[in-house]
Amino acid sequence: MYINLIYYYHNYNLKTIEKIINRWTETNVKNYINFVAKYMKINEKEIFNLNKENLIKLAKAIVLFENGVNIDEEVFEVAYLLLPKEKKILIEKNN
Repeated sequence: MYINLIYYYHNYNLKTIEKIINRWTETNVKNYINFVAKYMKINEKEIFNLNKENLIKLAKAIVLFENGVNIDEEVFEVAYLLLPKEKKILIEKNN
C-alpha cells in the first residue's frame, strides 16, 4: 500500500486526498474522500506533504474505511520500516 501511495504522489503528481482516492478506488468515491479528509484533518483539495506521518495517516484511513478495522499504529510503523530505502528517501525529503 505504501509503495502505491508514494508512487501516486510522486509519479502521477496526485498531491491531494481527492486525487489520490479517485485513483485508488472507483466505488463510493465521495464518501471515501470525505472520510479520509476528515480522518487526516486535511481539506480534500489541499496539497499536502507526503511525509511519514501523513503516509501513515493516509494508510490508516484507507484501511479503516475499507475494512472497518482500526489497526494499531505499531503495525503501520513496522510496515514503514520495511519500505525500500529509495522509497523512504522520497518520504523523508518531504519532512
